[in-house]
Amino acid sequence: MDMLIPILIGIGLAASAGLRVFLPMLILSVFAKLEWIELAAKFDWLDSNPALIMLSVATIIEMISLYIPIVDQFLKTIATPLAAASGVLLTIAMIGDMDPLFSWSFAVFGGGTIAVVTQLVSLTLRGITTVVTFGIGNIFYNFLEGLLSIVLIILSIIFPFFVLFFIGVVIYLFIKFFIKRNKLKGGAVS
Repeated sequence: MDMLIPILIGIGLAASAGLRVFLPMLILSVFAKLEWIELAAKFDWLDSNPALIMLSVATIIEMISLYIPIVDQFLKTIATPLAAASGVLLTIAMIGDMDPLFSWSFAVFGGGTIAVVTQLVSLTLRGITTVVTFGIGNIFYNFLEGLLSIVLIILSIIFPFFVLFFIGVVIYLFIKFFIKRNKLKGGAVS
């Protein structure tokens, strides 16, 4: 049980990185600074003042940029690899004191993957919103996505078992969109 809680928190933070790249790191940094959460030993730099300042600036730039259409589209093209890296970092920051082979493997394949899957579901929903509302709904979608990211981060830290439910929803949506896409293309799903 001692290992399960940090794993769930790390995965929950990684999932939220699929929605906002820097916000989960900022909130984790604030929580660590306030000593509300314990980071792995080699990741105590995340609760330093320089990290807090850098993450605050990066988060503000990310949030503002999402409301500028051309910049928003550019950010979404680089968001997937950034989300993967953020997911790995957030997961390893929580479980880095465990066996190195396990923690790094889990951070890359667990944290990185859930961040990418969440990002891909988000991109799919954003594409649907863009088509249905001719792009006008993206402002509202950005707001809801940011709000969902904050809620997910806080719930991941306070109620880590909530992460299992969220991951189930993300995987369901991912599979649903994959199957729908294959049916539209006329491909078979095996």
